[in-house]
Amino acid sequence: MEGCSVFKINDYVIYGMTGVCKIIDIENKTFGDGQEKLYYVLKPVYTSNSKIFAPADSEKVRIRKLLSSDEIYALTLITPDEKVIAIKDDRLRNDKYSVTLKNGNITELVKLLKTLYFQRDELNSSGKKLQKFGEKIMKEAEKMLYEEFAVVINLKATQLESFLKGQINL
Repeated sequence: MEGCSVFKINDYVIYGMTGVCKIIDIENKTFGDGQEKLYYVLKPVYTSNSKIFAPADSEKVRIRKLLSSDEIYALTLITPDEKVIAIKDDRLRNDKYSVTLKNGNITELVKLLKTLYFQRDELNSSGKKLQKFGEKIMKEAEKMLYEEFAVVINLKATQLESFLKGQINL
């Protein structure tokens, strides 16, 4: 293995929207452009038959280390940004939610999810439902957060909402 690598074999990382992956190898490979590059060989934790070759120097898809348990617990203290909640225009709000999901910034994902929980609870109290797009984004954000939280602090899927609302401590 040549080159400089930020991560090591057996490290767990977050790879883009794929989620939690284990680095099973680091190797030099030559793919489409004919140049040899350093690649992380990733095995997604929640998808059994996949193997991903991720360029170590990729700027397109972000690879980051998992959060620590302290960082995860600190996320329960985040309150939704009022500006996110106040976007009245459906298209603009949906665009903001999509961009937040795609960027994968963990703090922004927690804000988004708490915002959606707040909106859903408000709508439910008046007999209405969250729009389908909001539900879809909520499920995707929950999946992204849950997978990481499950690996780091042993969180169960059914506990995510209560945990993020600060109603349970593990």
